[in-house]
Amino acid sequence: MILFDRYAKLKKQAPNAIVHSGQKQLLAHLSGTLRKNDLPELIVEPTSVEDLQAVVRFAAEKEMRVALACGQSPTAVAELEGAMLILTHRLAGPSQLSKDGLGLWVYSGTPLEAVAVELAQRRMEWTPLHPVEPGETMGTFIAQGVEGVRCHRAGGVLSNIRRIEWIGFDGERFVTGPGLAGDGVDVAPLLFGSGGRYGIITRIEIALQPAPETRTLVVCECDSVDELNGLYQTWQFGSPMPVALPFWTKIATNALRQGNDDLVTDAANAMLACEWDENVELDHDFAVRNQRAAGPIEVNQLWQHLFRLPRTLARLFPYRTAGRFRLPADALCDFDERVNELARDRSLSVAVWGTLGTGHVHTWVLRPDEEARTARRAAELLDRLAEDSLNLGGCPVVLSSGLADLAPYRDALTQSWELTLLGKCDPHSRFKPHRSTTSPG
Repeated sequence: MILFDRYAKLKKQAPNAIVHSGQKQLLAHLSGTLRKNDLPELIVEPTSVEDLQAVVRFAAEKEMRVALACGQSPTAVAELEGAMLILTHRLAGPSQLSKDGLGLWVYSGTPLEAVAVELAQRRMEWTPLHPVEPGETMGTFIAQGVEGVRCHRAGGVLSNIRRIEWIGFDGERFVTGPGLAGDGVDVAPLLFGSGGRYGIITRIEIALQPAPETRTLVVCECDSVDELNGLYQTWQFGSPMPVALPFWTKIATNALRQGNDDLVTDAANAMLACEWDENVELDHDFAVRNQRAAGPIEVNQLWQHLFRLPRTLARLFPYRTAGRFRLPADALCDFDERVNELARDRSLSVAVWGTLGTGHVHTWVLRPDEEARTARRAAELLDRLAEDSLNLGGCPVVLSSGLADLAPYRDALTQSWELTLLGKCDPHSRFKPHRSTTSPG
């Protein structure tokens, strides 16, 4: 007996795309506790831009909603019944150097680890890339609005992107970015952190610069956040200007201590790292406890110890609710005070680390159990911090429910551009947002 293949047309139109249907095939790509209405209608893995266009047009023809995930690991989904889930990790291929030699075109499905290896071979660097998060792809890096830490002097991710190409939900191709010729409006800031709201990113042209031959990294142990803040204020506009100025407050510092033998002394209550891309000697009367690394190899080794923190926290605290905020440089003390107050009122611990100004402040609420009421307390804490971040001149980026919606806080012109872009890229509201990752518990 020959069974009818309801997706035969899709497979013909996108011959190289991998199509999964039926509960057994779908579950192999999904994680977590799934209800019937959580399962998508089908999962598709396009392997080229042309196949992606055909896949999106098929969804539009069938009036299916479209959800996105990177596909690097099993994906947690919710309420995708009747929708198509597109996994983007196969949208990969050889990177291509830009004609002027100052940029590199990278496919969205390319793992960040692969980009780091290629740049090292070329003796070039893309400053937002360090440190490399395992399992992250270029496309999700942009769509989730992830900022690196080495952005104090060179700016964040958007300052180091030349162009972005993407496919809208009707299958049309678009391109934007400051490197685009003509009078078109650069809408890259709307794509960054949009979670795929305007379509599927296919390629990114990143801005390159020669890797520095000389580097210095100093990691300071501070007795308090006040001391950390004073040191930050001293160094942030110093000469030479630092490349990176990340910090860790008390609970994050304690986790660094537990995750790295002999890296952090028992006396440290907060930490500040400062990197320069030249040889820098500290003054003889510099009284703060510190470690200094000089040269690219030694500096990279010390960075690897410092950025073991998320993995250490994940191991020590299996249940957590993660948020990200953008804060001005002078807001740290007030933010830390508010975090401690809210955590104390709810009997929770909160680890805070990151980069002020251009970068992001990571805020992990560490939950003692997987109870729903504990998760609600953690989510409420992050929501209160969202209000505080706005009052301090910053903004939330990610809350317990996912990427924060900043549209109400944007000016009228930006809101107008958002509506215009949605009208061009998703005129029939095909996009189905969902959380691509969830915290345990």
